[in-house]
Amino acid sequence: PVSEIQVELLPTRNISATITIPEVVDGLPYTGEYTVVPDFYEQTLDTKNRRLKDDVTVEAIRVSRTSNPSGGTTVYIGGI
Repeated sequence: PVSEIQVELLPTRNISATITIPEVVDGLPYTGEYTVVPDFYEQTLDTKNRRLKDDVTVEAIRVSRTSNPSGGTTVYIGGI
């Protein structure tokens, strides 16, 4: 983390600067899965107060569609 910034200003007519220091989150690193396969039951990733190195990806729920004898579409959640 950056704890000190030194700047030397030289004589000039206009000085403009923007300094952005990213927020540093303390905590232990997250060591769990970064890809989640959806289920019909609740899942919890133990990420609270942890530092993540990447985004967590939740995969799409598999959905299959097929025509049915009534002229409609039957949807299967979770695939067939």
